Amino acid sequence: NGAVAAVSTPFDDRLAALSRDLDGSMVAYGARRAKAAAEIKSYALMAKMAPASAAADRASFRAVAGSFGGASDLVEAVASNSVDLKAMKDEELPENMRGLSAEKRAQAVAEAAAKREKIRAEIGALSMQRSRYLREHAKTRGDSFDAALVDSLKVEAARKGIAY
Repeated sequence: NGAVAAVSTPFDDRLAALSRDLDGSMVAYGARRAKAAAEIKSYALMAKMAPASAAADRASFRAVAGSFGGASDLVEAVASNSVDLKAMKDEELPENMRGLSAEKRAQAVAEAAAKREKIRAEIGALSMQRSRYLREHAKTRGDSFDAALVDSLKVEAARKGIAY
């Protein structure tokens, strides 16, 4: 029928939840704070509507790619030395960091970074298990788009002397 063969795994639901947690770990700051927060909510809504297998793929990619908040994420900005947390004005900070001492701000950012790394580590471990599961349970339908693509690649590879 030409459809793409979709395979669900026992890891998809947990990876989808971790993807949402990763979204929630973004700390919007600066002049674009309100817009960034709205974008985060929008991404979270789209991710929530996606099938668990798609959300699992998204989580795996984002955990490996590292950056996801761009210029609007305070945790990434501090880690890359793009901003000086001590020099930031209160109005540039998220609500929960306003009025805090420089040390408390640094502690809050460090805690957010540690939480994010813990999420990424779990995503990494589950993603490896998911990949192994997908390899072991791959059932390609003969009439699927995936099967047609693989068959085409094998023919072209053979023409180039590549055994696939």
